[in-house]
Amino acid sequence: SPPGSQNSMGPSRAEELDRMGRRLRAEWAGMSRAERREFDERRPWAEQLAATEAATATGAKVFLVISTSRGARFLEPFLARLQSMHPAAAIFGGISSSSAPCVLASRQRVTEVESGVVCLVFRGNVPLTALVCREEPNKMAGKLAQVKAAMEARNEELLGGLMFTCTAREGDDDLRALQSVFGGAPVMGLQAAGEIGPRYRRGAPSTQVGEVELQGFTCVCGLFGVPRRTRRSMQLAFASGAAAATWSARREAQASSLTAARLAASQAAEVKAVTVAWALAVPVGEGGEGEV
Repeated sequence: SPPGSQNSMGPSRAEELDRMGRRLRAEWAGMSRAERREFDERRPWAEQLAATEAATATGAKVFLVISTSRGARFLEPFLARLQSMHPAAAIFGGISSSSAPCVLASRQRVTEVESGVVCLVFRGNVPLTALVCREEPNKMAGKLAQVKAAMEARNEELLGGLMFTCTAREGDDDLRALQSVFGGAPVMGLQAAGEIGPRYRRGAPSTQVGEVELQGFTCVCGLFGVPRRTRRSMQLAFASGAAAATWSARREAQASSLTAARLAASQAAEVKAVTVAWALAVPVGEGGEGEV
């Protein structure tokens, strides 16, 4: 400050700021949880992202992103910022083609998000492969076959998949292409008004990470591969040929009975069975953790 002038941060100004800080802290402490959440949701998306523990924590491998139709206005800069925070992560998902809100469940609290983005974050050893296809379904089957061959070379099999296909594509054909390669593995997803996934490059490897983009007329898949289970062989000894024949007949009868029971159960509650199997079977690997 020039000689003789009063310092702009003199005692009176410092005391005023201190009083202001105490008042704001008191107001925040007196706010209800709903009021705090409303305040948080009014903040710019960049501030919300920077303050979200799941987005800023290290070790995130996969982000499943679903945007409401109204949230798409800031989706591209949001994806670019998220990828810059996690350059090696696979980010995929889509924009809901419905006007209905998304549902966010976090820390035993369920909320509806009418205008924004919801993310499911996977950390740890996540066995996911991201695939982006802009070709017709018959060529998509070829890309999926490459993924399957790579899985088999690692002695893996498909646990389940997530599919986001453009509303301008024939979604049923994309689904049939996946089922023709991987059989009856459980799959869920939606027809999207914009797909999220690694940048599409013709002739690039079938699976990629990084370089997330908002895309169009594509089918984006997230495929979860797990180690294939192996059966141990057993050597049995029987006292006589008759004992061996009796044991074999019992095994055949048990196998026939079990097959019939499974078929009846799957026909009676197919959707429920697939849903429960999917909910219980998704692993995140040793030491991993998932958070919404």
